[in-house]
Amino acid sequence: MTEGLLISAGGALSPWLPAIAAALPLLLAPLSKFGESRSVMLWLALIPSLFAASLAVSGYRAVEAYPGALLGLRLGLDDIGAAFLLFTSFLWAAAGAYANYYIEGEGSRRRFLFFHLLAMSGNFGVILAQDIAGFYMFFALLTFSAYALVIHDGTGAALRAGRVYIAMAVLGEALLAAGFFLAADAAGGLTDLSFIPSAVASGTYGDLTIALLISGFGIKAGLVVLHVWLPLAHPVAPVPASALLSGAMIKAGLLGWIRFLPLGEAALPGWGWLLIGAGLSGAFYGAVAGSLQDDKKTVLAYSSVSQMGVMAAALGLALIAPDAWPGVLAAVLILAAHHAFAKGALFLSTGIPMPGRHRVPARALFLTGVLLPALALAGAPFTTGIIAKTALKESLSFLPAGEGPAMEAMLLLSSIASSVIMARFVIVMLRTESPRAGDRQAWPGLVLPWAALVALAPAVLLMLHWESSAVLNPSLQSVVASVYPIMAGALAYAVMAMLARRTAFRISVPPGDLLVVMLPFLDAARRALTVASSALSIGPGRAARTAGLNEALTKSLERIEAGFLDGLGWLLFLAVAAGLALLA
Repeated sequence: MTEGLLISAGGALSPWLPAIAAALPLLLAPLSKFGESRSVMLWLALIPSLFAASLAVSGYRAVEAYPGALLGLRLGLDDIGAAFLLFTSFLWAAAGAYANYYIEGEGSRRRFLFFHLLAMSGNFGVILAQDIAGFYMFFALLTFSAYALVIHDGTGAALRAGRVYIAMAVLGEALLAAGFFLAADAAGGLTDLSFIPSAVASGTYGDLTIALLISGFGIKAGLVVLHVWLPLAHPVAPVPASALLSGAMIKAGLLGWIRFLPLGEAALPGWGWLLIGAGLSGAFYGAVAGSLQDDKKTVLAYSSVSQMGVMAAALGLALIAPDAWPGVLAAVLILAAHHAFAKGALFLSTGIPMPGRHRVPARALFLTGVLLPALALAGAPFTTGIIAKTALKESLSFLPAGEGPAMEAMLLLSSIASSVIMARFVIVMLRTESPRAGDRQAWPGLVLPWAALVALAPAVLLMLHWESSAVLNPSLQSVVASVYPIMAGALAYAVMAMLARRTAFRISVPPGDLLVVMLPFLDAARRALTVASSALSIGPGRAARTAGLNEALTKSLERIEAGFLDGLGWLLFLAVAAGLALLA
């Protein structure tokens, strides 16, 4: 029925469905500048998301070629893309509706929606792209549009986080460009993504290509060491932008790994164990660092590092044992969708003023809505979390003898770590007020999108037929096994909190961790080199005056940086629109 609504009689519209889904948000973006009411802007945010969701569930599976665009643009939908498109479009719809009531000021709201739609186009395009050039174009659109969402508030902290984000993003784009060139060369000049994984596995520069792809996509996915932009960007971005950054945008890195790495094509144990090691390190480090934070959005940011680490480790398993790839793929898709909905719901909850203690029913409902996705991320029984983790455990049987139990033990410890960080989030949530809570009532426009993610996400997962009778009808033993990590995590957090109170000793991890430690040294070195070079060329006295002038100029540029957002947005819009116009 849905497919009938999308495809006209004779199938005339069918070849254009992927292009419409990718381009519709981009084409609607300029209209956000002329919206006169919240209702108009709400529909601008919802229409492209609803179209993409309809395409995902319609059963449409095809790849369409547009020879006049780029190097031969190919867009389409397979089962992997349909899964990503469904949970991604659902999250974009919820965040767009939420932003329409969360962002204050008509001009600010219009600007946010403009970049929201540009980034949505990039995200949908990445999912639908079936060739290297198209993937890279949409990936870049997503990357640079998201920068405007990160620095939307224009504060000093936002601009600083934005500079870190864009620097890491440009590094990632450079790494990916090199990796894509090598992958295309290995495929004999072919850019169709269906040929790339096998070509990378057998290519002359296969190891170099894999290294570039893992690190390039790892920046977007928040792989440990490459994750430093995440805990800086999430706290300063508006709440709906944070939900999208964590729930949808970082999944573009995960999808890139799935599309380009030789998963299921060849046994590459060296790269597999490297990815498992990096993934599990991120899973534990993210949980530890997050449990030491005082800002609720920073806690969630580190939780994303932890959860994405588990997904990276799952892909490493497929590189070790190619026969495990079908099961690993199913597990990763479930993990990705489960994380998108749960983390999106938790981020949106941080912007809703918590009902007062005197409003007992409302407060109880709100706390229930916070606890449900938190328990899902911890893998509680009868939640999407246990479905995801059960699917992943079933894939461990493909590992060599002796390695499966060790990997299962590590996953159990990661579940305990997830429980620790979720316990920390709930405690911080109870202790702090939502931003600008005194200025805003919990309007239906905020509560309804959040409640939809909390309540409807499990239903969407079941629509994709990912349910398992063993999961939906668990035995008493499996229920006890899934409750144990949650109780162990809660107990571990309680013990740590008690020791911290009694000993007055606390370890501190600043948001951005590794980068924050390095920044003072990098800044000092940069200033020293600048002064030294100026002194050698123009003399010490004039060099000092020049350094003062440079500092003043830098501060002035920081103040006006946010003022260029509209111009940047229109530039991105025109650049991508020009490329898509070639379709005609």
